[in-house]
Amino acid sequence: MAYQPAEPAAVQIFQTTANLGAGAAFDSGIIDLRGYSQVDTRIVSDQDGTITIRWYSDAAGTDQVRLLTIPYAAADGFQLFSAPAFTPFNRYVYTNGSTPQGDFFFEQKNLRTSLSPQILGVSSFIAGGMVTQLNRSILVGADSAGAYNNVSVAPTTNSAGTFQNLQVVSGARPSQLPGRTPITVLADNESAPALLYTVSVGKTLYVTDVILTIVNNGTVTGRLEIYDNTSATGAPVLPINAADPGSGGDDTLTTITHTFAEPLAFSTGVYFDEQASSLIMSGVLIGYEE
Repeated sequence: MAYQPAEPAAVQIFQTTANLGAGAAFDSGIIDLRGYSQVDTRIVSDQDGTITIRWYSDAAGTDQVRLLTIPYAAADGFQLFSAPAFTPFNRYVYTNGSTPQGDFFFEQKNLRTSLSPQILGVSSFIAGGMVTQLNRSILVGADSAGAYNNVSVAPTTNSAGTFQNLQVVSGARPSQLPGRTPITVLADNESAPALLYTVSVGKTLYVTDVILTIVNNGTVTGRLEIYDNTSATGAPVLPINAADPGSGGDDTLTTITHTFAEPLAFSTGVYFDEQASSLIMSGVLIGYEE
């Protein structure tokens, strides 16, 4: 039996280096993808442009079933795009931008096996220009009854933009989420009403933890009221009673340590007001602005 050479794993369909003028286009014509499993596109140009890929079910290109438009930026340099052969036929058009090209390379290969991304040693250098594999996955989790459901996300909007985040803290601390700034409000032996913090313009301060000690050296039950304001105006966000020293005359010490499941929100400022008795207030309010 005569030797039959194996079919090549990859076949070059086209390669062009002919520079394009302003707004000019290169058209591959319709390409037969039958017998191939993967398509591989490589490009570099000194001008911006657009790759348009049309996928057809027929050789005449009358039934377009998929359209893919890929913007190309000259600043990105060499780019490689690879995908399954979705349909039996496709067509590539590269349209140059408004400036004539001085350098252009555009190539298409059809593969009979999938393109493998880089394989590295455990501690090897990772080059940013190498390719990787794109995965789109759906996370599921089991509920208390053992049924599986998709994991949901919640929109978070702040100065960094709008993000769809998993409904968990993505980081060691709540303030590590994008757009958040950690804040500590200090009360250092405060013995009179005081504005301890002014919230940044356009932000909200979310207090997650309170650690306070209140010395009551008066003669009645003390009361600290914390306001979202620059003065003791409106209803307090957090009122705290301090133990009554009683008739013995000794000072009392009240300690408050609490973590809020839902943070306290301050949009204006953090104002401490000594509403009753004579108090000395020390501690911190911990949280973040966003």
